[in-house]
Amino acid sequence: MVILTLSKGRNTKLILLYYKLIYTFNFIR
Repeated sequence: MVILTLSKGRNTKLILLYYKLIYTFNFIR
């Protein structure tokens, strides 16, 4: 959430990829 506010839509793709990675990590767990 903090990262989203900091970027303000600058590196949306990068953030989305990051969250996707975390999501998959949690899913595997």
